[in-house]
Amino acid sequence: MNREETDGDSSSGLQSRLLSTLLNEMDGISSDNNKSDVLIVATTNRIGAIDAALLRPGRFEEHILLDKPTESDIYAILCLCLAKVPLEEGLDLNEFAELLEELGATGADTKGICSEACIHAINEAGDETDTNSIVLKASNIEYAVRSWSR
Repeated sequence: MNREETDGDSSSGLQSRLLSTLLNEMDGISSDNNKSDVLIVATTNRIGAIDAALLRPGRFEEHILLDKPTESDIYAILCLCLAKVPLEEGLDLNEFAELLEELGATGADTKGICSEACIHAINEAGDETDTNSIVLKASNIEYAVRSWSR
């Protein structure tokens, strides 16, 4: 057996032991006569990789699918993330919301793009600029979108 096989076996064994422990704990919680209020929340972007034992009734019974945000959702995220940021006059966030929806951006992607755009605006302004005079421009968001979509 080579090292890769050993690492794969030990990784698989660890995953199996972790799954077994999690299932035992979940079963112990659900069969507790005291019925303590315990809520277990889990998230994944790979539902197909979840072991079927976890999806069995009595375990994770509620499954909520959060699709990618719509254009209006993305616009709301942009407004929320940039609420305290001075924007260039005439900057149309609707235009960027439409573009990000077309590119398949998630809410996290949108937030990251906002952060990257703000950092780009600060860097572009330079060290000598008064921080109160920095405004976020369309070019800063375009830069962040290009960086993200690579």
